[in-house]
Amino acid sequence: MLGKHMQRFSLLLFGALALAPSAAAKDQCDKAGIDNSTWDQKSGVLSVAFKVPITTPPDGNNVHWSVFDQSDGTAVPIGSGTVEYGRTSSSPPTDSTSATFPITLDKTHKYLVSVVNLQFKQCAKSASVSVFSKIGIKTADATPPKASASTVKGFAVSAAKGRDDADLYLAGLISGAEGTKASYTADIKAQFRYLLTHGSSGGEENNKFRSSLWFVPNFDLKASTDPKADGNSVTMGLAFPFGRPLNTRTFTWVDLEPAVQGESDKQFSDINTIFRFRSYFLMRVFGSGRLQLLPQPFLGLETGGNVRSPVSGAYPGGIARPNAGLHVYLNFFKSSAPGRQAFIESEYIRRWPLLSEPTFSPNSSGTLILNSVGTNPRDYVTTKVEYDFVDYFGITVQHDYGELPPVFTKVKNKYTIGLVLKTGLVYKPK
Repeated sequence: MLGKHMQRFSLLLFGALALAPSAAAKDQCDKAGIDNSTWDQKSGVLSVAFKVPITTPPDGNNVHWSVFDQSDGTAVPIGSGTVEYGRTSSSPPTDSTSATFPITLDKTHKYLVSVVNLQFKQCAKSASVSVFSKIGIKTADATPPKASASTVKGFAVSAAKGRDDADLYLAGLISGAEGTKASYTADIKAQFRYLLTHGSSGGEENNKFRSSLWFVPNFDLKASTDPKADGNSVTMGLAFPFGRPLNTRTFTWVDLEPAVQGESDKQFSDINTIFRFRSYFLMRVFGSGRLQLLPQPFLGLETGGNVRSPVSGAYPGGIARPNAGLHVYLNFFKSSAPGRQAFIESEYIRRWPLLSEPTFSPNSSGTLILNSVGTNPRDYVTTKVEYDFVDYFGITVQHDYGELPPVFTKVKNKYTIGLVLKTGLVYKPK
């Protein structure tokens, strides 16, 4: 009897396990569909975004798109072979999260877009899905409602992951004891993005990597009143970043950033003018769930000359520094509470001066003393462990080691525990 009961239990268990994947697949497939669709009157392009990725249809597939005019009950013709899919990879199997195609519509009419035989990733391989959506029309002559000067905002605040992703960032520490002078450490970044041109693809407005061309005035400072813990680097400049999708299995996006900037020590006794060109490569995310690793390598070149030096003859030539590095963001967790998250953010950069440049160190009074002049490589690495209480405020533990231009003062294992304020700014024209 016991054997028969065990046999029945085994059959029931096997049946449950066999049905579970199909039930899970069905639940996942229920999420498939069109998230939104918008026709831009200015460009004449219909953009369709999917709720979950689809398997990009190959040429000659049986996927069929249709647009129906609800106002006069007619079908709107779609040009043969005009549908383009927003691929997230170029090597099979490819995925897409959007589709676009040119079409002529009447802004006064109402339309539906539909597509049959799509293959969504969450669905079973044999399942083809038919979906439809209302089309929103973005008119070229649409004007925003008038608002008083006191209510119109040029920038909208958004959350930022870390320093690299933030437009406004402030981390600081004040330490001291009775009978001694207080020591101040600051890590500040401020930049403002102004849109110059629209890219061919949308949806990047809240992302550091944008397909549009932007004008970005910026300010960056790393300094301390403690001579042994002073990175002593101030940069101010104008950047013109623009992004391009790469659509490869490993690299998904490249952000090209030409910039002109001035670099100085905190007392402005050593000043260089620099043209900088840097390429950031966004890689696919490694891991899933709460533990995610996002590496971002970059390559660059800095060229220019010295305007002011604390020591005569410290710059025998101009400035030419190829450089390369890696920015890494490792997310530990992000709780259901708004903004609660913990992560590690680290960046390493190495500069190779092709022409001789000086290195300085401050004396007890803060005056820069020339140490050497040469072309030896200059490294800098910073690592911070941060816990955010909310989207814009947290506590951080930071370690720094290396040399930063222009004075290349050596910072040896600086440890900082402090508070951080950060935010992203999305430019909204008035």
